[in-house]
Order: sequence, then C-alpha cells, then structure tokens
Amino acid sequence: MAMSSFHKMDDSPSQLKAEAAFLIRRHSDQLRSIALSPDPNLHYPLHIDFAELMDDDPPLAQSLFSQPTDHLRLFDDAAIWAHKIVLGDLKLKGHKSVVEKKFIHVRVNISGSPLECPETFPRIGSVRVKHRGILLTLKGTVIRSGAIKMYEGERWYMCQKCKHKFLVYPELEARNSISLPSYCPSLTT
Repeated sequence: MAMSSFHKMDDSPSQLKAEAAFLIRRHSDQLRSIALSPDPNLHYPLHIDFAELMDDDPPLAQSLFSQPTDHLRLFDDAAIWAHKIVLGDLKLKGHKSVVEKKFIHVRVNISGSPLECPETFPRIGSVRVKHRGILLTLKGTVIRSGAIKMYEGERWYMCQKCKHKFLVYPELEARNSISLPSYCPSLTT
C-alpha cells in the first residue's frame, strides 16, 4: 500500500497551518458555534466557499481542486486544530459551556466559483476517466437501487512493537478495502 494512504498530522505542517489560518480568519463564527454546541459525539460540518478560498489563497485552492482526497482530509485536521484554538480563546474569555469536538468535517460549496465550468461540472453520463482525482460537482436525482451499505472512512491501527497509532484509509477504487502496511509507518520518519 502506498504511504499516501496513511495519514499523519505532520505530513504537511505548512499546508495544515495555512488551512487552519484560513478557517480562523474566514469562519470563526462557525467554529465558535461548533465549540458552544453541547454534544461532543456529533459530526459537525464546516461550510466553506471555494470562491472565497480562491480569493484568499489561490495556491491552496488549486491544491484542493487538483488533490481533493488528500486536501479534504487535511482540511478536516485543520478544522480540528482551528477549533482547539477558538476553544482556548473562548475559555480565556470565561465561557464555561464550551466542549471540545473531535468530528468536524469541511464541506466545500462551489457555487459562484471557477469550478462551475463544464470541465468540472459534467453531466452524470459524461463523467470519464479524465475526471478521476479532481474536485467535481454532479447534480441530478439520486435513485437508491440497492440496500444501504456502511462506508468506513478510516480505521485506527496500533503497531504491536512500538505502540505507534496511525490511520489507514480505505481504497475507494478497490471497493473500500483496507490494505495493512507491511511495516510500521513510524519507521519512515
């Protein structure tokens, strides 16, 4: 399995910081609202506009467009990091009802952005191999024709020798199968 399937916080610290800074700068209201919500077990969406990201940080927007799988995960980590910063600020200001959340997911709205061009906005019947790996927008009616299947987005593993914990993500192209590494990912750092 390729090492890109493993996810570590220190993979891209400058990208993580840039994404967290963007979230704090432009979405602190949403982060405050999430911090003040009482249930730590819920999954909270953090909605960002691609057009706003494009205006604020074009290289970051280009990275998100060209490598959405990696950058959406990194954005989720940045959202958790930004949430902890906002949480600390709220605690310093005397808010006692703030609760740390572990499940914050960034959702990208592409309305009004360059992503509404025909290349990134194909009809469902026009989706081809050339569209693989980029951020796309698909609109249409969803018709469920089979049973609902549970999708596992990530799984934690721990090395038995060194006790290093790491995330492994399923391979979407291989029917969400998870391939275990042949060695501990901590050996590469």
